Amino acid sequence: MKPSLLSLRAVVLLSLGMVGGVVTVALSLLAGHAIAASLLGGVAGAGGVIAFLDRIVATEAKCTAQGLPQVEGSEEVHRHV
Repeated sequence: MKPSLLSLRAVVLLSLGMVGGVVTVALSLLAGHAIAASLLGGVAGAGGVIAFLDRIVATEAKCTAQGLPQVEGSEEVHRHV
């Protein structure tokens, strides 16, 4: 089986970014802006959505016994159990 070119995480982020860009373009056109300005805003909107979702979606979350993510400066990270 061939390995995939993109991970599932990357596909989801890019797809949602594209949806955000299309919505931005549609809303800009409905507001009466020029096509070029709407497309430029859509590209910026897509980039913003991708950056925002990239921060939200964790790649390797380490959780404590209570199910909460560990903070790098916390005692639980440095305590050896």
